Amino acid sequence: MAVSIKLVDVTQKSSRESKALTDIMIPAINAYFNNKPEISGRITFYTNNLFMLSPTKEVDILMVGEFDNFNYLSEELGTVRIERFCTVIEAKSHDIKDITFEGQTVKVRYSGDHDALDQLKKEIDLMASTLNKAGCGAYLSALLWLHGVKKEEIATKKPLASNIIAKDLCFEDMVNIILKQSKVPNNGYLNCSKRNIHFYE
Repeated sequence: MAVSIKLVDVTQKSSRESKALTDIMIPAINAYFNNKPEISGRITFYTNNLFMLSPTKEVDILMVGEFDNFNYLSEELGTVRIERFCTVIEAKSHDIKDITFEGQTVKVRYSGDHDALDQLKKEIDLMASTLNKAGCGAYLSALLWLHGVKKEEIATKKPLASNIIAKDLCFEDMVNIILKQSKVPNNGYLNCSKRNIHFYE
């Protein structure tokens, strides 16, 4: 048994998001599952997802996971059986000097300050609407990935936002945030699909 990881770049061209996934996130996820041969499943990353008819035109990364026999020990929830998750990831490559943490906001500098968490919220709304129209609605989780910044750099700024992951991430960082955001029932499983739809079919 094994967990396979696939990257689908919707635009079929290299991008910063695809490179960051290939260089940083996918190796971190592989490192986690290499030590857990009892788990089978798959994770697919869809990057540069374009929605030309919407004011929010792009979702940086959509991460979809589906598993068998994935029992995860969470400090807050105990053992959770993870079946499926569907996560929108907003990726920013900025250095720490170009990021400002103000309360629940995370602002990154382009020509002016840009609220990355507000952008992520709009992407969540767009993806939720798109999935609902397709008849496969899902409970979505959301991560803000600052892949130009290390954990210790973020910690010195004491951000209030709780869905930030860093350059030196591990898969547990991602799963813990996903579980906090998700609807995990008392009998302890995570299945993001509202209508029991397999996203891969």
